[in-house]
Amino acid sequence: PNGYPKTLMYEGPDSIWFNFIALLYYGQRYHIPVTYQLTTSAPAPSEVQLSSPANFLAVRAATAGPPPAGVRLVREYVLPDKTFLLLYRRA
Repeated sequence: PNGYPKTLMYEGPDSIWFNFIALLYYGQRYHIPVTYQLTTSAPAPSEVQLSSPANFLAVRAATAGPPPAGVRLVREYVLPDKTFLLLYRRA
């Protein structure tokens, strides 16, 4: 749609509120390659390293905060467990 392929990197924990299997399912369904870094706890957004060539980054964080370097915030969601799912796009 925008003239380039969409790719997504996810960093954060795997839980019932936002889970890795569902992320892979939607990635395959909509033809979006997904890379991931599963963590045991929700990282601070500014601590996340965009280590893949993905043009979108999804971070599950305990709090909203400054974005990682090189990205801009697209959308912010509050999950039922009061953590945040933050969607960024490469700047």
